Amino acid sequence: MAASDWSERTRMLVTVGVVVGVNILLGVGLYMVRGDYKTLEATHQKRVDEKKRLEEEVKKEDSLVNQLKSLKDEIEATKRKLPDKEDVSALIVKIAEVAQKTGCLANSLTQQPTGAAAGPLGLSVSQEIWKTRWKADFMSFSLLVNKIEEHFERFIAFENLMITPTNSGMVAMGTKDGQEEISVDVVTYCYKGQ
Repeated sequence: MAASDWSERTRMLVTVGVVVGVNILLGVGLYMVRGDYKTLEATHQKRVDEKKRLEEEVKKEDSLVNQLKSLKDEIEATKRKLPDKEDVSALIVKIAEVAQKTGCLANSLTQQPTGAAAGPLGLSVSQEIWKTRWKADFMSFSLLVNKIEEHFERFIAFENLMITPTNSGMVAMGTKDGQEEISVDVVTYCYKGQ
């Protein structure tokens, strides 16, 4: 009976030893799997962060593409406003016609050759300066400038405006005919093309 109790006891110890061994092996296995899981989790998180960063870059690229498109549209709109090179002479004739309606007399219109102009179109734009001299009273010339700005939008600029009264006094009180000598540079911009 003692032998059978001992063998029962031995079986129990062996069973407990096997269970403890299996549990230890399972614990070690689970610990190793947990380490692998943590490594995979960290790799996954890095890839998620990288994906978010790339999505932000794509959004930036989309906004840059939209910005480029709007700049191209702006350049095309500016090109449509600029006259061709051969239209500038006709433009000066139109300015003279507007001047007649306002009572200004153009004494001289002289073209001064210039080079390329800086701007959004780069070297596709040329700048021409017309040295002009007018005989008009100040109000008529102001009306002329307003009409020119209304009719000829963005490709005209006025530079170096100088009003010389025809009297010899220090203060211009007006002259007998109310006319002053006015000199101004009319600047035109032309689209040269590619």
